[in-house]
Amino acid sequence: MKYLKTFESQTKEKFVFNKKLYYIAKKLTNNFGYNMLRYLSKGSFGYAFLLNDKKVLKITSDPNEIKYVKEHLNIDSDCLVKYYKILKIPRSLISSTSYAILMEYVIPINDELKSLYTRLFIKFKYFSEILEGVMNDEMKKELYDFIENDDIKNKEESKHFIKKFIEFGIKLSKENLRDPFEAHTDNIGWRDGNLIYFDIKG
Repeated sequence: MKYLKTFESQTKEKFVFNKKLYYIAKKLTNNFGYNMLRYLSKGSFGYAFLLNDKKVLKITSDPNEIKYVKEHLNIDSDCLVKYYKILKIPRSLISSTSYAILMEYVIPINDELKSLYTRLFIKFKYFSEILEGVMNDEMKKELYDFIENDDIKNKEESKHFIKKFIEFGIKLSKENLRDPFEAHTDNIGWRDGNLIYFDIKG
């Protein structure tokens, strides 16, 4: 799909990170049976590394996230990232109580779509209806009018995003995921051309 940055192109970015943690992550990656490609990002409680075979290693010390992952291991969902394994990291490697999580890789939405999502949340009166999968034709018309009148550079990409966002809301509703607002724009991404949540803590 032309709107998505490919997995392969993302592996070419340079690694800039703490060397000690990098080598710890590399050792953990080998324990999972994968090869590390590069450092991805740092969040409030963890660090993510891109592996081969479209996998991610996340190192986290957040107990809520650890609990959430343990409850959602190997669960197939149209709306949520898949977690494959979780291992407690030996204190010989990291002194604090930390875990290594093996999860699928999700392509984050770009900055313009993050901005669109934020403006929708603030300005569009039917935003919650989108995430509850109850959009009708009148709501959809208002939504596309919102895009046409908003200061958006790539209208076609935005319309494609809205189409997928509506489909996403329907899937959320079918899976009875009624409290999606904890996930923010940094936690929405593309899987096989469809939107899903990743890195949420339940």
